[in-house]
Amino acid sequence: MLLVHARLDAGLGDRARAAWPVPQRPREGTWLLDTALQCLAAARLGDGAVLRRTRADLAPWSGRLVHTVNGQLVLAPVDLVLARAALAAGEPREAGAALDRADALAERLDAPHWRAEVAGLRSRLCDAREDGV
Repeated sequence: MLLVHARLDAGLGDRARAAWPVPQRPREGTWLLDTALQCLAAARLGDGAVLRRTRADLAPWSGRLVHTVNGQLVLAPVDLVLARAALAAGEPREAGAALDRADALAERLDAPHWRAEVAGLRSRLCDAREDGV
């Protein structure tokens, strides 16, 4: 999954798509992290089926952090992932609600980097609303 993101970050969309879709992982120690990374990749690649499945899988984890079971790796608030997914799906109301939840968690955790990411996504959300999405 990280290879897909690395290729997208490098501007290698065709090579990223060649490694996609990534098979679903069993529900074990890295499942939440893997599912969040799949959701983010699906949003970037425009894969609606994987986006819908992973959003549904992540929804019960709203209000929590994406992390491995042992806590050794933390990605972001689940709601930040859900906000990106909702933006990609063209669902601004859901994106706004997820951003509110992500910001509240980031504030409680005193995590300015996540609050800055929320602010950036809010700006994109405002732009999308102005464009009639």
